[in-house]
Formats: sequence, C-alpha cells, structure tokens
Amino acid sequence: MTRIEVHVDRLVLDAGSPNDGRALATAVARALSQALAVHGVGDAILAGPAIDRVDAGGLTLAPSAPPATAGHQIGHAVAAALAPPRGKP
Repeated sequence: MTRIEVHVDRLVLDAGSPNDGRALATAVARALSQALAVHGVGDAILAGPAIDRVDAGGLTLAPSAPPATAGHQIGHAVAAALAPPRGKP
C-alpha cells in the first residue's frame, strides 16, 4: 500500500461564513480521503516530486449548501484532479 500525504495550505472560496471554516475543512479532508482510497492517484503523481498546486477546476456550490455538502464536492473535485487518467486503474 502506498502512503499519500496531502497538505492543504489554503482553500480559497468566494462565499460562505468564516465560522464554517472548520466544518468545511473536515468535510474536504473526509471526502478527499475517501475518494483517494477508492480511485488512487495517477502514476505521474507517485513518481514525481511534491506538487505545489492542484487546480481542481471551478465548482458552483449552492449559496445555501451546508459546509459538509460543499466540503464533499470540493474534496471529490480535488481527488478527480489527482486521479489516474480515465481508463487506467
């Protein structure tokens, strides 16, 4: 089993309450962990040096989405950016 360590230095959101930060961070970590456990990461990521930045693309979150829902979507978007190319295990 390969150990993958992910450190999120900064997550930039244009909306939401500052009070939701901890719940959002917890939800992102949980979703990212689950998605990486299922889908893994691409060979290029495992073979290369540390990645300074991951562009998970843009997400449209409902303004009323609770932190757990938003975090789930964000975590899965980041995991998809790290996943192996489609068609590869």
